[in-house]
Amino acid sequence: MTKTLTEVQAAAVSSTGTLEALTVRAEGAARRRELLVASLHDLPEPPDPTASTPNAPAAPQQAATPGETSDILFLRHPTPTSSQEATS
Repeated sequence: MTKTLTEVQAAAVSSTGTLEALTVRAEGAARRRELLVASLHDLPEPPDPTASTPNAPAAPQQAATPGETSDILFLRHPTPTSSQEATS
């Protein structure tokens, strides 16, 4: 009976050590999470997309017809359709 009691006490000590280690890790994770959440409160509010601002760009220009010059920075070439690919 003494031997069994000694084994149970050793198992309890081991479990206590494991539980304390896990508790320390969980407290550290909770502190880091609280810091992250607190830092989110410091971020500026995103601008309201429906509100007009004085620095808002003018209304978009109408698309230029082919061959007409415009202020286009990037031009996407049309992709071939399946019927055009079959004839190529």
